[in-house]
Amino acid sequence: MTITLLPEPRHRRRLTTALAYSLLLGASLTVGLLWFPSSRLGSWHYFDLASRSLFGGLGLHVFALHPELQFGPVAIMATKVTAILGGDDQRTLFAVLLGVLLTPSVWLLERAARARHQWDHHRAVVLALGAALLVPAWVELAFRSGHIDDALAIACTAVSVWAIATDRPLVAAFALAVAIDAKPWAISFIPMLLAFQPRRRWRALAACALGVAIAWMPFVLAAPATLHTAAYKIANSPSSA
Repeated sequence: MTITLLPEPRHRRRLTTALAYSLLLGASLTVGLLWFPSSRLGSWHYFDLASRSLFGGLGLHVFALHPELQFGPVAIMATKVTAILGGDDQRTLFAVLLGVLLTPSVWLLERAARARHQWDHHRAVVLALGAALLVPAWVELAFRSGHIDDALAIACTAVSVWAIATDRPLVAAFALAVAIDAKPWAISFIPMLLAFQPRRRWRALAACALGVAIAWMPFVLAAPATLHTAAYKIANSPSSA
């Protein structure tokens, strides 16, 4: 009987992958918590205001009365959940959850590349270097700025990319709808759905439109002035760009 001391190649690959993503997760959280403590969440007050307004006195009129809130209902709901779960440490939990989103987003993009057979050693190196370069930018997004809307939009778009690569039109459509419901600029990714075959393409586009309507229509019906928020001009700081 032969005793194998080393794991099989597939096991080694899985172990290496798990280690790589653990390092990515640990690096994003460690750098974020050390460089930018939760007290520096620059945009927290916007999301806190939106959450308290939606579930307080303003209700569905929140966007009409506060056009400076340039994000969507999904971002507000995520903030509310964070506030409930975090209690006195809700700001820290808010930043940590944003930091965590980087790792599954990169993992989904890797799985999308593998599903399309666009993967080899060189692409693995590119992914590793790209992830390392992403950490400082994501730390800025999550811990310094605290833009949960942008983080959710990017993460949901990564889900949509994976779903397109694995031929799941409805998953891709609803993931993209959630991205738009978190941050409206994600509407620019809708052309990705054209990658499907015609019949599935139109089904995906219809499902995406339905997902967006379900989230936004209650606000528009309750306060038609909600539509005017698209014309609001907000200063774009260099750090945001």
